[in-house]
Amino acid sequence: MASKRGLRRRRCTGKKTYVSPAHAAFDAAAVSRRDGGNPVEAYRCGNCGGIHVGHRPTHGTVSLAPGEKRR
Repeated sequence: MASKRGLRRRRCTGKKTYVSPAHAAFDAAAVSRRDGGNPVEAYRCGNCGGIHVGHRPTHGTVSLAPGEKRR
């Protein structure tokens, strides 16, 4: 039986973790343009604390304010 911690960590497997919100926001804008304007954003992951880009999940995340530093 898998632990809850292991399950949470696997949610981030395969996702790119960004060092700065600025880099993540740049890539999010590029992905949004490429996907025909489908909104994609940078978000702080509640599981690993890193910054990811994608369709923001409904739980375990915190929106990033411009200029926010990584924890």
